[in-house]
Amino acid sequence: MKGAWLLPTLLMVLVAGPLSSQRPTFFRESIDFDLDADWFTVNGLYFFANPTGERLRSAIYFPVAVKTDALRYVKVSNVTKAEQLDVKCLEKGFVFNLWLMPGDTVVVNIAYAQPTRRTNEYVLASTQTWGQALKKAAYSLRVNRVLRVDSLSLPPDSIGGQTYFWSREDFFPAENFCVWVDTID
Repeated sequence: MKGAWLLPTLLMVLVAGPLSSQRPTFFRESIDFDLDADWFTVNGLYFFANPTGERLRSAIYFPVAVKTDALRYVKVSNVTKAEQLDVKCLEKGFVFNLWLMPGDTVVVNIAYAQPTRRTNEYVLASTQTWGQALKKAAYSLRVNRVLRVDSLSLPPDSIGGQTYFWSREDFFPAENFCVWVDTID
């Protein structure tokens, strides 16, 4: 299932392609993960820029690791304009439209919760489809005390209590972020 995100992400490229000869750049993300006995919650800020001299409209496909009907909620908002964005859910992801003025930068907040499992996965490798590394990436993972982390696919930079922290520059991940957990009896 390593390449499961590839086909939907190619769909994003096909959807975005006819809307403009250009597409925005995706250059930074800052994501807080929260993991408890019931939900693996993602709350992130995603930074997009329009380096062109023309107005861009892009349909952005955001893949998730589970079927969207299993998600407790999906919220997408344009933080820069303080407005909710319409979302169309697909089988394992969702699409939203993003408008960017020439030379503009837009910050999008994406939040959703998927059921907690033994292996909790966030689709990080889809960054590859943008064709360039993230200039900056910051992540935190807070784990509820009822869970024990067995393993992490990305070694943390630091740990404070039940919270793990990562900070990366020129980050071009080829694999998804996974958290393997057990419950504490």
